[in-house]
Amino acid sequence: MAVVAQCPRCGARYEVRDEAIGRQAKCRQCGDLFVLKAAGAAQAAPASDYELDAPPPGMSHAGAALAAATHYDRGYEEDIGVYRNGTKLVMEIGADLPDLCVKTGLPADGGTIRRKLMWHEPALYALILLGLLPYAIIALAVSKKATVDFPISKKVRDRRNVMMTIAWILFAAAFGIGIYICSLMDKKPNRDDTIGMLFAVAGVLFLASLILAALVSGSLPTPTRIDRDYITLKGVSPKYLDQLKSF
Repeated sequence: MAVVAQCPRCGARYEVRDEAIGRQAKCRQCGDLFVLKAAGAAQAAPASDYELDAPPPGMSHAGAALAAATHYDRGYEEDIGVYRNGTKLVMEIGADLPDLCVKTGLPADGGTIRRKLMWHEPALYALILLGLLPYAIIALAVSKKATVDFPISKKVRDRRNVMMTIAWILFAAAFGIGIYICSLMDKKPNRDDTIGMLFAVAGVLFLASLILAALVSGSLPTPTRIDRDYITLKGVSPKYLDQLKSF
């Protein structure tokens, strides 16, 4: 049975089969990627403008999520510029990632987190032997850079926000204890036992805040290569990769 789906960006309406609801499609009018949802009774665009075929043999229905609203080859979306290469994701510079959470493969409903990525040849790490400052200066100068909007579901975003909030609370507590230690050293310089214990507590809190911040930062895909044309990323959900065609 056919139902009507509407592009949330430009309002274009398309007639699609009801089994396509929940998949991702690309609007022929504005090019926006969106998850198909029933829009209610309304005048729909001709079915030929928004064609969704059954996935080919060996391809899951989830894999057909990218194969809608434009002509596609063997069930895969064309000209999207996003591919899988083994356990990694390869995307063209400037391409938009499909609106599916890169950590779960579920619809992201338009939620994104923007990240500025940097990558340099691994051999450059040898410069650390000369010192962190020379390495940092040279790495910053020669690193390839790119900006990517990662689609992230609300559940994953909320979890990241909670972890980052806890990290800031731990950091603030460690900083407050540090200030208190300084006041004790001025007023009661002989309280070595108390000061030592407070130093240990502050150190643990500060370390915990760094670990949580690192976990939050590392929860998004990271680049393994950036060149003139492509960005290669690791840390993408296998369910997300299953919905892309091979590079």
